[in-house]
Amino acid sequence: ILIAGGTADGVNPLASFELYNITSGCFKESNMTYRRMKHTATYLNTSDFVLVVGGQGSNSHAIASTELIWPFGQQLFKSLSVPRYWHAASNLSGSDVYVFAGRGSTNSSY
Repeated sequence: ILIAGGTADGVNPLASFELYNITSGCFKESNMTYRRMKHTATYLNTSDFVLVVGGQGSNSHAIASTELIWPFGQQLFKSLSVPRYWHAASNLSGSDVYVFAGRGSTNSSY
């Protein structure tokens, strides 16, 4: 189970992600590049990666980055064309993720 970002107090976004091992009952913690809440995290079952997209960062700004997290080490990131939060993401074919709608930096809807 992967827990990525969010908020502990309803205001400040978190940069951490934790991987919970059901067998051992232990957590392994690491950090994402950006603090984020109101984002999506989509499991890519063909590669064991999790794609974390957008979200709201510090000062309530929409984030335009994605992070590809592999729980055993590597982490890659790339920018979205439009910063967004409260959006939706759907895994289409194992490695393709469709990201749509949401809100942007000016509170406009997409």
